[in-house]
Amino acid sequence: MKFLLLALLASAPTTSAAKDLAAVLEGGAATMGVAVPSLENTPAPKSKPRAAAVRRFPLVQTPSCTSAVGMPVEFIPVRKTQLDAMGIILAVAHPSLLVAQVAFDRDTFARHPQEFQLQVLLHECAHKNLGHIRDAEEYEDEADCQAAKRLQTEFGYGRKEFDMVAESTRQVLTAERVEEVAITAKLKALTACFQP
Repeated sequence: MKFLLLALLASAPTTSAAKDLAAVLEGGAATMGVAVPSLENTPAPKSKPRAAAVRRFPLVQTPSCTSAVGMPVEFIPVRKTQLDAMGIILAVAHPSLLVAQVAFDRDTFARHPQEFQLQVLLHECAHKNLGHIRDAEEYEDEADCQAAKRLQTEFGYGRKEFDMVAESTRQVLTAERVEEVAITAKLKALTACFQP
């Protein structure tokens, strides 16, 4: 994260460049010797068909989470492209026990109900809490079940909320072109963790 911030700071415009840009935006381009084309005889751009509006949900408040070594876990919202570069679909817990961080795709989160968002964050929290340091299928089921227990005991989730979680899980995995057999197995394992 520090490297990302340093890169952003390094690419920030200089003070004079920022002033020049502000002058252009405020209409002072002529005084700077910048030619600004006239828009009087410019035809209006053709409008593109509007895409269907995507429903946006507020981001859920991040839950409390402690790593296996007792460190508080930090949840970091990132862009989908950053996770895509790592081959991650939605969220990832840092694989080191010494780094208590979980990164999640804030854009995809905002397209799904908070019930689903919370389940994903608690699932990744469970990886940190249980000390999972490598990918393994049994770890996924274990993290799902710990998340389900917390959803029921701490957040009062019932059948309605778990159905919302299952539907959003299916939508995300389908959009990522995960095979149907894997989606069905994931949903079956998730449902098995729910104790009505």
